[in-house]
Amino acid sequence: MSVAMHAGSLRARLLRRLALQSMAGLGVVCVAVYVVIFLTLDQRQNQTLDMKREAVEHLLREGRGAHDLDSVRHLLNDFLAGHDELTLSVADNSGHIFLPPQRAASADVKVERFPVPLPPDLGGAGTASLAFDQSKDKELLLRLAWTLGFAAVGGSLVLSAAAALGPGANSRPFVHLSDRPLQ
Repeated sequence: MSVAMHAGSLRARLLRRLALQSMAGLGVVCVAVYVVIFLTLDQRQNQTLDMKREAVEHLLREGRGAHDLDSVRHLLNDFLAGHDELTLSVADNSGHIFLPPQRAASADVKVERFPVPLPPDLGGAGTASLAFDQSKDKELLLRLAWTLGFAAVGGSLVLSAAAALGPGANSRPFVHLSDRPLQ
């Protein structure tokens, strides 16, 4: 073991400090990236729920000729086609669910309940529950967290390794530049 890399040497202390500072700096950047992505996904979920709520209200208000139970069910099932992350259930004011959720909801859902107009033979009014399945977004955030964590640790290791290797033999001509007089 060389004297320069002794555990208490100045070089070893500077290398440890550089490793800690780079880990802290990269960690702060990674946390900032994670928070921005988390907030963006949350905002997208809220916007999707708001837009779909308005669309459900509009569909039920306009009716498009849907005046009976089967027509309303068909209309709302068509509306949900292609929206795998959304689940809709509709109940009349007495609590009778006449449009149950099309698929089982996961544990990670964001739900919005709102009053809806219904055809007169269904009571004229009811309550809809629109659920956004967050499980795919949470899986994405978990993968992002692991990726950012590995990036912070890996970046710190690379910076520390580069500093530990030092300038190397290729920089020897530059060592004596400070000995030259200024011109």
